[in-house]
Amino acid sequence: MNLNEAKTFILRLTEELVKRKMDYLLLAGKYAEGLLKNRVFNKGMYSDRGKLGKYISRSWATKRFNAGRQIAYVDLNFTGGLMDSIVVGEDENNVAIYINNDKKYLIARGQEEQRGRIKGIGTIDIWNLTPKEEKEIQKYIEELIDEQIERL
Repeated sequence: MNLNEAKTFILRLTEELVKRKMDYLLLAGKYAEGLLKNRVFNKGMYSDRGKLGKYISRSWATKRFNAGRQIAYVDLNFTGGLMDSIVVGEDENNVAIYINNDKKYLIARGQEEQRGRIKGIGTIDIWNLTPKEEKEIQKYIEELIDEQIERL
């Protein structure tokens, strides 16, 4: 590739990346949403990668068991309502993961307080991405850009 071809390639790549910016951000947002939901609702872990804990209320564990839910560890998933309320949204220039229901938002914040109190460490952070998750998202975006480069 000579200098003019390289210049043309870089201009085309730049145009494509700018044109697809929101697509990439939405894909990254959905990927991040999946990582967050998997960590909290499947693995029962908070942002510092620690376990949310075990169910200490025998009556709640029995209720979960009778409903066909696992009881080995806290996973914050009984009806699926909290998990379903965590969504990816966009505005003109940005994408965010948020809880789209005020009641579920209060439940989410209350869980951070309750879980932290049980652990004796104050409020814990459940809903922010971990550094590992952030690196996975960065790698995913790099892969998307690499695919775009290969298409040009």
